[in-house]
Amino acid sequence: MNRDMVAIPRVRRHLNGMRALAGLWARLSATFLILAATACAQAEGVAPRADWHTQLNRDHPLVGRIWSPAASVYLQPDELLRRIAAADFVILGEKHDNPDHHAIQARVVERLLASGRRPALAFEMIAADQAPRLEAYQSDHPGTSSGLGDALGWDKTGWPEWSLYEPIAAAIVGAGLPILAANLSQEDAMGLARGNAPSDNQLRVWRLDQSPAPEVARALADDIRESHCGHLPEDRIPGMVLAQRARDAVMARAMIAGAGRPETDGTVLIAGTGHARSDRGVPMHLRQLEPGSTVFSLAIVEVSPDLPEPASYADNGGLPFDALWFTPRLDDKDHCALLLQHFKKKR
Repeated sequence: MNRDMVAIPRVRRHLNGMRALAGLWARLSATFLILAATACAQAEGVAPRADWHTQLNRDHPLVGRIWSPAASVYLQPDELLRRIAAADFVILGEKHDNPDHHAIQARVVERLLASGRRPALAFEMIAADQAPRLEAYQSDHPGTSSGLGDALGWDKTGWPEWSLYEPIAAAIVGAGLPILAANLSQEDAMGLARGNAPSDNQLRVWRLDQSPAPEVARALADDIRESHCGHLPEDRIPGMVLAQRARDAVMARAMIAGAGRPETDGTVLIAGTGHARSDRGVPMHLRQLEPGSTVFSLAIVEVSPDLPEPASYADNGGLPFDALWFTPRLDDKDHCALLLQHFKKKR
């Protein structure tokens, strides 16, 4: 299933801020070198090189390349960042366990800050019931994110280790900006997935009191079936679809709340790639809730050895993102075999 989840003395605050800035500039220097090399490679029509954490298919022709589906052209990193910096809301879609995806997210956030933008940072991985601990940590530990994972009980949530996400958070808190919980509470998410019907009032709060367009409902149901490799009983599908819609709606509302704070000028969301889809994910809800806003959706995608062209990654003829950034693969594990094994253990 796609789970698809704040007073220190003045002197100490100043020192912490200086340390955070020093770390940020160090990371930015490395980032500029990587991105400059990438831009040169793209200008020569050669697949760019980078210091990848993952190993599989590093020689794939798409690795390191950034594709614009709307224009059917490769983008240089500076152009991608220009487009991202112009948006009110930015969704950075990931495969949760790929460390290169989190490294790219951190680079994008750092470059966004360097451009003068002041976004809030929302995490799918932080649920609404964790918000009080998140707010307490940020209030008691301004300018640092190193202890945030422990404060949230991250290692008990089932998400990949906090060390993958901490550089993204460090850039934001180092700039004096807020981190937000963006997901449903665990209780709400599990209740919906099990088919428990929410109240009419709760549906109105989530802005889900109107049925989705038939094509959206069908596509979401197909997504659920495919992600569970056909092993999920059909009577579970409607609840799972509603849970997915609720997550997307709640994430969109969290992004809008983040952008409305006095110290911010937008929001970046860290989430799974499915939530970044412009046709039925968080961007769709943002357009409905804030029709005058601008949204940019970046999907960070693992290459497949048998798919050498960007168009090969299309879903029903389309790539529902503003850009795709291709990376090596983490592994070649058989997701469906692992899922079937999981289901058998639960019987």
